[in-house]
Amino acid sequence: MTVESRQLEPRLTQSIVAGNPTGDSYIIHFPQGDAGGPCIYSGNARYLIEGNGGLTFQILADCGKLRRGYNYMICRLDPSFRCTEAPWWYFRDRTYVISKEGVAVNGSAVVPWQDASEAPRLLQNMSEKIQALNQRYSQLTATNTVHGRAISCREYHPETKSYHVWEFPTTCLIKSACDGMPNLDSMRDGDPIDWNSPAGTFVKQQSKATDFSNWLCWIRTQ
Repeated sequence: MTVESRQLEPRLTQSIVAGNPTGDSYIIHFPQGDAGGPCIYSGNARYLIEGNGGLTFQILADCGKLRRGYNYMICRLDPSFRCTEAPWWYFRDRTYVISKEGVAVNGSAVVPWQDASEAPRLLQNMSEKIQALNQRYSQLTATNTVHGRAISCREYHPETKSYHVWEFPTTCLIKSACDGMPNLDSMRDGDPIDWNSPAGTFVKQQSKATDFSNWLCWIRTQ
């Protein structure tokens, strides 16, 4: 599933100006000779829903007569095409609405699917595939996992461009350990955590951290 777009994501705009070299090459060696060469950004990009249910932003570059895509993960999708996690760092302040018409970012105009006539059928097939993947994963983990709601967090370290991943279960086996446990019944997987909510207070208490400026937290089912 592909949406072609010149709408560039803000944190990537400066690095993908058309005509700028990417810093690498893409060459295929054929029996009759080599194809490709140094890669130059085309200024074009696209949103992809991949076969594993991942929503991806791909920057396109021309490497001689070959085209290369540089993929950046946005989030994992559920069967209704909602993000089941917080968008990754380049996309952390943005929301993505996926419909039969196309993809809308932060309430902007919809960017249409490349093949609009086939979009409803392909989306239905993709939804069924994501559902099947989720069911398979649940069956594989069912015997070893106590299922419940959890708060997942990613703490970003700008100096190393790396993440620390946190998991805070919101189920407890001993009643005395339930003090301060937030009620997440009204929240769906992928919903972000408000730092001023009971769930936000719970994360602060459990993590013992002092600076949450580079944190993203959301709800998920274990």
